[in-house]
Amino acid sequence: MTAPQLSPGRDWWWTGSAWVAAASDPDGAAALAALEPPAPAPAPAPVAPEPAWTAAPVAVPAPVAPQYWQQLPPFDTLGLVALLCNLMPIFALGNIAAIVLSKRADRARVQQGFAPSGVALAARIVGWVLTSIIALCIIAAIFIPVFLSQRHLGQHAGPTAVSAAIEGDARQAVGIESSYYQQFGTFTTMPGLLAHGFAPTAGVTTEVRHADRSSYCLQLSNAGANLFFDSTTGLLSQTPCR
Repeated sequence: MTAPQLSPGRDWWWTGSAWVAAASDPDGAAALAALEPPAPAPAPAPVAPEPAWTAAPVAVPAPVAPQYWQQLPPFDTLGLVALLCNLMPIFALGNIAAIVLSKRADRARVQQGFAPSGVALAARIVGWVLTSIIALCIIAAIFIPVFLSQRHLGQHAGPTAVSAAIEGDARQAVGIESSYYQQFGTFTTMPGLLAHGFAPTAGVTTEVRHADRSSYCLQLSNAGANLFFDSTTGLLSQTPCR
């Protein structure tokens, strides 16, 4: 079938024998409609875009390299040396050296990235204990003899004080006896001493054992101590006089 021939204005078409108005002829209208391009399809209605979904951020841990082995700390040789220094019998110098070396051993291990060892700790503890014991022994050696000497002096302070009290009364009695002899030509007994101003010391007992024109004898007692003064010798002693 041949395509219908239309006029340039598409108002007429050629039937093969005559020009016929295209609009008045059903066949021409159909032919004209067949030649018209199809109407474009209506554009689809716009669709609102769906909101974009954003996932919450998830913290991803950093990859860790697997550790199949761990380095063991080396043996603390310096700590062992410090521990052995406590056995040095050099009057606490070994203990002091042990304390110093144990601290250096701890510092060295920390610098290497390891914890302080128990060997250095033991060396330091033993060093401090032994140093304290030696210090106490030195203090005891200094102060115990002083304490004992003071105690010894305290034990003998009684007789010394007793002797001093007796000597004071003896000196007083001898002075009165000499003064009495110059006045009366003889020595006096105890009532004469008291009458001429003799004042005995508290706790001291004075007795005139004998007195005459040529001599006299005094006995002085205090706290169980007895001393005698003999005018013939002029001495105060523990030897009884007649």
